[in-house]
Amino acid sequence: MSRFLTDRIALITGSGRGIGRSIALELSRAGAFVVLVGRNAGRLERVREEVLAEGGRAEFSTFDLFQLGRIPEFLEDVESRWGAVDILVNNAGMAPTAPLATTSDDLWEQCFRLNLLAPEALSHGLLGGMTARGFGRIVHVASTAGLRGYRFTSAYCASKHGLVGLTKVQAAEIRRPDVTVNAVCPGFVDTDLTREAVQRIVAATGRSADEARSLLAAENPIGRLLAPQEVAAAVAFLCRPGSSSLNGVVLPLGGPIGHD
Repeated sequence: MSRFLTDRIALITGSGRGIGRSIALELSRAGAFVVLVGRNAGRLERVREEVLAEGGRAEFSTFDLFQLGRIPEFLEDVESRWGAVDILVNNAGMAPTAPLATTSDDLWEQCFRLNLLAPEALSHGLLGGMTARGFGRIVHVASTAGLRGYRFTSAYCASKHGLVGLTKVQAAEIRRPDVTVNAVCPGFVDTDLTREAVQRIVAATGRSADEARSLLAAENPIGRLLAPQEVAAAVAFLCRPGSSSLNGVVLPLGGPIGHD
């Protein structure tokens, strides 16, 4: 792979497993120094070791993104230790399931804090420096749930719709030649979160794990689960130096939306 991100610093939330891990490896292969962020130090250290084993550069910082008020302090610490952040990938999120009628106020608040308010706070804290330096890439990992509705995921869908809206507003307001804000919207991806969803379906319906997995795969227009690496490749493309004409793009992954 061309090392088109050499000397760039990329901060990736939720990078201890799944999509975030794949994004970290992909951006590292492109030359970026990756800062891994999450709550589980053991997972982050394992991803860091993977990056180092491939000849890349990585460090990690444990942080709880639910603590919105501490995000400015967190970012100041990151940049004082490793340098100014050029690329922010807001990947951390939660995807609880519950019928709309029984979705609690606490669940609504948790989803919005992690899936929308934390990305906004991180973006707000970094965009000023990016615009001053004349280069920046922000990629929000949203979801097809930010483009359509899925049953039993009201808080998740609403928060991801908000993240898509945030992407468009940030892109419209920044208007700097080489600072962009975009979003990728994967369908169901073959990750631990999807495997957990499979187990919930099995428990609730009595279907087999294979049947439950097929149900989720069928929600993707391409008829299969996405690989985390496919999401990572799309994120890396949006981070390329030559992608500055792509601003405010909301990219569905897994096929066109509106296939019901």
